[in-house]
Amino acid sequence: MFRYILAFIFLFGSIQVYSTTILLVESEVTRSASVEKGLYISQNLDGAFSPNRLGFNTKLYYRMPLYNNKDTTNSFLWKNTKIDFGIENILNMSSDSIGLYINYTPLSFFTVKASGYFIGMFSAFGSGYTGFDDDDFNSYSPSKLDNLEKGSATGFMAKINPIIHFKFKNIVVLNSLLINYISVGKMPYYFNYSSATLHSKNDFELENDFYILSNIHPFYVGIYYSLFSVLSYEQIYHKIGVATALSLAYFENTLLLDVGFAAGYNLGLPHYDQDVFLDLNIKLDYKISFGKKTTEVIN
Repeated sequence: MFRYILAFIFLFGSIQVYSTTILLVESEVTRSASVEKGLYISQNLDGAFSPNRLGFNTKLYYRMPLYNNKDTTNSFLWKNTKIDFGIENILNMSSDSIGLYINYTPLSFFTVKASGYFIGMFSAFGSGYTGFDDDDFNSYSPSKLDNLEKGSATGFMAKINPIIHFKFKNIVVLNSLLINYISVGKMPYYFNYSSATLHSKNDFELENDFYILSNIHPFYVGIYYSLFSVLSYEQIYHKIGVATALSLAYFENTLLLDVGFAAGYNLGLPHYDQDVFLDLNIKLDYKISFGKKTTEVIN
């Protein structure tokens, strides 16, 4: 009964903080479960210091394994190869984004994610669109930025995210490079509350996340390093800390639960008022249609 209650809570009441992804250590890396064809709903529950990032995230996607042969799907190169495609909605405290995405894993150790979203920024919850005529805003403290007038704006966002991930017995090594193009509003510059950085109207974000985790059953625990840059602002920011991940499967893999946590230090963010970060991510994938199981569970 508790598991059904938990599923209901996450499916209809999940909240997300729009922050650096903790669950880049994909469930396909840390979970020894099969990849099954079917239609899924995915929901995220994230938490962090900044209330400006609080929001809702929902995905509806269809999953297709790339291979059906058991000898192929259990091999090192082809295990858990698949393609996911669907729609995603991200509603946070300053914007609502809706769009399409695809998640393609042609090799067991390589994944490429691509997505495109329409963005609408609003000021209903104290955040929103804050535009500037120039990039000289270094005199603004976080509290002063919070007191500036916020408005509304629309725009577009496109992402591509190649990920390399290896699992060697009890060790997971993962590196993710995210390239994010954002075009929002009419002002030459605006402040992005989700990353606490200045952006030009049309801008690129680059983010690289690196993990080394060791299996301490049932958790994966290790170190985490993130590099983040906005091209127009010409500065590089860093995050370094510890991370842990947990992946569970229930009801013959129809309910997939992933939990990630990271803690450490923000280095070089001039307009972010916390040096220490604590990020929590809980992701639930619920299978709502059933297909033939194409791979076996490997323990």
